[in-house]
Amino acid sequence: MRLPRQIPPKIAAELVLMARMVSSAFLASHGLVNRIVPRGAALSAARELAAEIVANDPLATEIGKRVLNESPDWPASEMFSRQDAMTAPFLESARAGALRFPDPGDHSSIEK
Repeated sequence: MRLPRQIPPKIAAELVLMARMVSSAFLASHGLVNRIVPRGAALSAARELAAEIVANDPLATEIGKRVLNESPDWPASEMFSRQDAMTAPFLESARAGALRFPDPGDHSSIEK
C-alpha cells in the first residue's frame, strides 16, 4: 500500500480505517492532490496540465517518469549515481544540440 509512504502514517490510518469521504482541501493539505479546481473544470484543467507536459522534450519527460517511478526503491547510497546514469543520455543529447550552434561570443562570421 502506497498511502502510508505518501502521507504521515497516522493520517493514512485514519483514511483507511474510517472509510469516510474527505474534502479535496483535506487531501491537498496532505499532498494527495496537486491542485483543486472549480466543479466542472477538472477536464479542462487536466488538459491544460497535459499540454504543458507534452510541450516538454519527450526524452526528458520519459527519463523524469522513470526516475520518479524507480527511485523510491533505490538505496540512499546509490540515488545520485542511478539518477546520473538515467539522465546522462538526455544531457549528452542536449549538449550535442547546443554545440551545433555558433558561439554567441564569436562575431567573426558577421559581415561588416
